[in-house]
Amino acid sequence: MLQLELFQRTDKGQPGATWWAGRWQCRNMNRWFQDREDGKGPWCFVVYALGDSDCVVYRLDEAGVLCHARTPIDQQDRIIIDGRKYGRRNWRH
Repeated sequence: MLQLELFQRTDKGQPGATWWAGRWQCRNMNRWFQDREDGKGPWCFVVYALGDSDCVVYRLDEAGVLCHARTPIDQQDRIIIDGRKYGRRNWRH
């Protein structure tokens, strides 16, 4: 698998792109960064910082470089991404 990672050429800036970073499978979900360990389980958004009513989540810019975006979080610990709510099963901090 290491050789595959060395020669992998993925345009991470393209929505829908997937790639591997060590044991983590990563993807660009409409410019939101998601990952999952060993390519198993649900895709998770990565929360960088938590506040009372919002949080900072990793995004991908057009070049595929990680950046941050602030997004709401509700009283039930659901982050709101593009109008859709995602519970604790679909994000990690």
